[in-house]
Amino acid sequence: MEIGFIYIFGVLLLAWVGGGIASRLGYPPVLGELIVGVLFGPPIFALLHTNTAIQVLAEIGVFFLMLYIGLEVEPRQLRRATGAGLSAALGGFLTPFVFGYGLGIGHGWTVMESLILGLGLGVTSLAVVSRLLVDMQLVETRLTSIFMAGAVVSDTLALLVFALLLGIAQKGRFDLGDTALFAGKALLFFGVTAIIGSQALPYIGRYLQKIGFTSRTANFTLVLLFALVFAEMAELAELHAVLGAFLAGVFLHEGVIHRKVSQELNSLVHDLSIGFLTPIFFVTLGFRVVIDVVRTQWGFLLLVAGMATLGKLLGTLLFHLPYSRNWRESLVLGIGMNGRGGVDMIIAGIALEAGMISPEVFSILVLNAILTTATVPILFRLAGRFLVQEAWLHAPDPSRRVIVIVGAGPFARALALRIQMFAPVWLIDSNLRHCQEAERAGLLVIHGNALQEATLLQAHALEARTLIAMTPNLEINVLVAQFAREEFFIPDVRVVLTSEQSGMYTDILNRIRVQPAFAGTVPLEDWDRWFDLGTIEWATLPVSASQAAVSDVVRSVFPEGWVLPVFVERGGNVHIYSPDMPLREGDVLWVVRSAQSPAVQRDPFDRLIARAVILDLDTAMDFDDFFQEVARHMAPRVGLSVDALYRKLRDRETSSTTVLTPFLAVPHVMVERPHTFEILVARSRNGIRFPGTDTGVHTVFVLIGSPEERNLHLRALSAIAQIVQNEDFESRWLQARHAEELRQILLRAKRQRF
Repeated sequence: MEIGFIYIFGVLLLAWVGGGIASRLGYPPVLGELIVGVLFGPPIFALLHTNTAIQVLAEIGVFFLMLYIGLEVEPRQLRRATGAGLSAALGGFLTPFVFGYGLGIGHGWTVMESLILGLGLGVTSLAVVSRLLVDMQLVETRLTSIFMAGAVVSDTLALLVFALLLGIAQKGRFDLGDTALFAGKALLFFGVTAIIGSQALPYIGRYLQKIGFTSRTANFTLVLLFALVFAEMAELAELHAVLGAFLAGVFLHEGVIHRKVSQELNSLVHDLSIGFLTPIFFVTLGFRVVIDVVRTQWGFLLLVAGMATLGKLLGTLLFHLPYSRNWRESLVLGIGMNGRGGVDMIIAGIALEAGMISPEVFSILVLNAILTTATVPILFRLAGRFLVQEAWLHAPDPSRRVIVIVGAGPFARALALRIQMFAPVWLIDSNLRHCQEAERAGLLVIHGNALQEATLLQAHALEARTLIAMTPNLEINVLVAQFAREEFFIPDVRVVLTSEQSGMYTDILNRIRVQPAFAGTVPLEDWDRWFDLGTIEWATLPVSASQAAVSDVVRSVFPEGWVLPVFVERGGNVHIYSPDMPLREGDVLWVVRSAQSPAVQRDPFDRLIARAVILDLDTAMDFDDFFQEVARHMAPRVGLSVDALYRKLRDRETSSTTVLTPFLAVPHVMVERPHTFEILVARSRNGIRFPGTDTGVHTVFVLIGSPEERNLHLRALSAIAQIVQNEDFESRWLQARHAEELRQILLRAKRQRF
């Protein structure tokens, strides 16, 4: 068999370019891949053509695509949708199916071709729906479960009906006895796979985990083996192998494979199928399009696309309206579910291979998928924005009500006490004292590590719609947010940005679609202290039509003071505030206000200064007397005797001067006590005489640290250099009235925080 690597290269390259362009324009990549196949394949330019190797890869691509779609189907999704989701799914499938069948019969097609056309019009692309929900930021609304259920139900129904049609086509005729036999085989297949999938697979998965069969490679092999077994069972039941692959993916969920490994395998199958094999399949589908159909049957093609869209809109509207708040919401559902280019293309390709449809019918199906999918993002964004403006899309997914707060400090506890009036709240903290305080306040709290799966499961993360990471450690907050988003699919994840270094995490936060909580950078330690001191007051601020910005709402009540917007009460639900969140008339903005205000965002050097010894010396002295005074204050802090620390300071100074300018000296010594770093600051109006200086030094920073704190040592030197370079530093330093005023000068100094 001639492999033809150059053709495989060409197909993949053009598929990648076409899919990338489609994605940039807001469409699913499959749309670009189909167009590439039509443009560069035999229909138009004929630069590419298929061969045996490409055909084999395309068929394997269909197998892996159906396996991946099955892995992406969340069995809980159908249970979440209840009547609203199932009704929208059935209406969105049955109505265009009937329209398609009628169009085919009216156009003179065979019954089989008309039925296949109906299936092509009835399906909904899961990829298109997912992309739209993310782009419109509707993931956390109740429409998500309805959309996803609609896609899953319509695709599953289409596969089941197609399996029946395929069995009839293989017999070559419709015979009641043969059909009954085929139906019995199909029912037996579904029964056996259901038993294996729901009973045997979880048991096998637990046993394999118990004996240490947990590597990603081994589990990937296991997934392939089960998918092949299910595919062969489908073939034995005279169904298509893709149906077996799909069901294998549905049953091979977290109950079989460890959650983390399951997500890794999903990514692996995704990359193998979507990144390599599936583009080849969709491009080769484009090869088979009869482009002359556009010229000879353009009117019928537009009629099919119009009826496909009308069928989705009308079916969803009529079936979903009894469960909907208004007809506009049902209309948005119909528009979103009008996307195609997934299961319908697989059905069309298999039907063409099996001789169930003609190349003309196949071409109509492919071109209809391109036309209808191309209109979806435009119409959906227009309708979606209208509903957002009219405040129709505020109800969250009813299956996700829990709010998880990572961190149980004073601010987090106060926030949880307010939020629990609207939704269940769980706190997570590794600090035992914080957890005990939360329990005494009557809150639900877990003492544990939020980066561990078991801890988040205990906090009901699977039912969480919002997670707020608000520990004092920004890096931990970002890691927790990423873990919650990627492992638990929590739709609304927020991070409290606790330092000016937050910019270095911007790319990560954007990639995982995580927004900051509250209003930009938040000095969490200050707020925790104020809550502890009881200097905080809560306020609820109703939003009027004339108040478009948070600043307008806040200023209307608090003309001045340190005020932090925390969350918005909207329609009986809570939405954590973020800087880009628009307010609407009728909202209630909850804010906290402190009588105190931090001058600057604090960093590790500020914290060192906050606890540093400050010496305000009135008399002149030489460096020897000064170091004796330093040793007396600092020896207990660094675990040395007074004499030992004095000798270290004196020896360091006599070996090499630490005077940097006539105004400043920075003596520094190393100690052996692990993880030690302390600062002493001295101001001497009359000067301290260091060796080699003609005049006394007025400002001294003494740095004492262990070797592993070298990085902090360098950062402290950088901070000191920036502080003393401020134009008015020397005058303010000498004019300060006492030691605490000196401390405030350092804490409020203009410099780059780290």
